[in-house]
Amino acid sequence: MVLGLQGEISDWVVVEFSHPNPSNDDWIGVFSPSGFSSEICQPENCGDLPPLLCTAPIKE
Repeated sequence: MVLGLQGEISDWVVVEFSHPNPSNDDWIGVFSPSGFSSEICQPENCGDLPPLLCTAPIKE
């Protein structure tokens, strides 16, 4: 998916991942927005809006 080709500024993305032998040391990296900086992110306390991913790394 390439966001912005037709002027879009946001979109929902569903990511599914699996591994035949998962471990607690496995990491999935997620970065959003592409020019990611905590200084440009809105507060995560915006009512119905989902949280923005403005920090890294993220471990699940």
